[in-house]
Amino acid sequence: MSVEEVRGAQGSAGHGEHRDDVRGGGSGSRMKVSLGKPGDDSYTGVMIAQEKRAAMVMDSATTGNPGEYRTPTKWNVRMTYSGTFIHSAPWSTGSQGSANVSHGCVNASPSDAKWFYDFTNRGDVIEVKGTTRKLRFGNGPTPWAKSWEDWVKGSALGKPVRGVPLG
Repeated sequence: MSVEEVRGAQGSAGHGEHRDDVRGGGSGSRMKVSLGKPGDDSYTGVMIAQEKRAAMVMDSATTGNPGEYRTPTKWNVRMTYSGTFIHSAPWSTGSQGSANVSHGCVNASPSDAKWFYDFTNRGDVIEVKGTTRKLRFGNGPTPWAKSWEDWVKGSALGKPVRGVPLG
């Protein structure tokens, strides 16, 4: 199991750095990344690697903006139902590590994206920090998008219940 932590420019954890700290199983890497540009901010929150595709076409029509872009990409790891991925973005390598220029995905260099793709398994936890856009509950497997208090409010009893040991 790996834990991927992506830090954006505005996060206190990143202190103005655009980087992806990847660690797990005794190995890890630090990669320069570019997150979503203003107006297309990447989500901040804990997400799960849902699927992997070696190659695909990113099409803005799938996010309600037909004609804005239709771009072939490689080494894609999906993080949200709405279409947020970590993927190779050779067109943005000059901005990776210093500026947010994507449409909301996490852009990495081709070699870093390939390494991340190979390292990551479905179900691995990915945390993006330091953006202004909070992950919405239900945009993927997102149990961490709710506080404990919100879970309790939404429960049938409206209060925590303490179980008893089995057996």
